[in-house]
Amino acid sequence: MLINEETGENPWGVSFLRMIDMANDSHLFHTESGPNRVPLYEAKMIHQFDHRFGTWEGVQERGNSQLPSPTPEQYADPSYTTKPWYWVDKDEVEARLGNWDRGWLMGFRDVTNATNERTVIASVLPRMGVGHTMPLIMVVKLLAGCLLANLNSVILDYIARQKIGGTHITFFIIKQLPILPPDRFTDKNIDFIIPRVCGTRVCGKRNETFCPRPRLSKAHPSSGMKTAGRYLGQSWTHTMDTFMGLLVRSCTIF
Repeated sequence: MLINEETGENPWGVSFLRMIDMANDSHLFHTESGPNRVPLYEAKMIHQFDHRFGTWEGVQERGNSQLPSPTPEQYADPSYTTKPWYWVDKDEVEARLGNWDRGWLMGFRDVTNATNERTVIASVLPRMGVGHTMPLIMVVKLLAGCLLANLNSVILDYIARQKIGGTHITFFIIKQLPILPPDRFTDKNIDFIIPRVCGTRVCGKRNETFCPRPRLSKAHPSSGMKTAGRYLGQSWTHTMDTFMGLLVRSCTIF
């Protein structure tokens, strides 16, 4: 599990943050970009490994529950950014992040349902404002990409469906899900998983600090010897199969 509340074990060293309340903090919102303002991300704007899943561009009414996705051409442009409905002051965001020193954030959709195609939807996103419907997981350990892949794995999703009784993924549920501790990942596992995470749509230009190629090779030298072409030519299903095997062998729930 992610955090064992009985023993206090927290192998990933994670903490949680609900940054900006969409109701109580609405006085902080701006409807136009401006100096020292950053976009306010909402849960409906992300999907698994994808911080550019939904955009408010072209949407006229705030009440839309689903947002249009970028075109394939926009996805192919790493510099493309989705449009938010609101912006917030950068200083407010920095104050709420405190001593967090990474250029990225990791969050998941709070609102879900056991009947949805996928129950747990997590992604990395740029260091921006984030609404409370996308709670943040602050990871102090290395290998955050492995944690992200684990959160989006099929076997974890199956177990999450058994635990969720309503329409929200609470911190209580996230703590109980089958998450491998970082020391369970061998160099071979890391070499397989991390480049594939960085080869998904998580790799927009604003997320460069999450998985820059030089840092991958520094942390795990063997990763740097492979090329992106080899990674992207592999099926993501194989990565999920790897996680299933690791989880089945490692989690006592089985």
